[in-house]
Amino acid sequence: MPDAPLLTLTIQDTLTQANPLIAYILLFTLAAIPFIEILLVIPPAITLGMDPLLVTIIAFTGNTLTLLLAITLKTHLTQRWANTPPNKRWQRAQQLWTKHGLGALAIASPLATGTHLAALIALLLGSTRQHVTAWMIASLAAWSITLTLLTLTGLHTLT
Repeated sequence: MPDAPLLTLTIQDTLTQANPLIAYILLFTLAAIPFIEILLVIPPAITLGMDPLLVTIIAFTGNTLTLLLAITLKTHLTQRWANTPPNKRWQRAQQLWTKHGLGALAIASPLATGTHLAALIALLLGSTRQHVTAWMIASLAAWSITLTLLTLTGLHTLT
């Protein structure tokens, strides 16, 4: 992901220049965009002085809502992608699935493929909606809390 630092700087600049209400709306919107993921939203927002608890809840909610939408629209999305050749993210997710199963795919998804794509791949490979939803939400919650705690620990150590 060579563009990640540039994207993070852009998110930081956007959040810094916005008034507080708009900043939280932007945070929600950015977290909801597939492939941006909470990894690129939570640390910059907390570093910029936004409330860590609100940041965690809002980013988790934004990402979860679009994840649930993707799971719900699975049939439409898979028909649309039926003739598309697999890319590196797809292959990485399929390898995780084959070797370790749904749990590993869900836990690794923010880093490896993105939660939305991982959920769709898990559904295509035979997991039920209920299992995929539960694993992905649990993974997002764990990642959100972990990112918040690591960011706060880093900030505390630096000051």
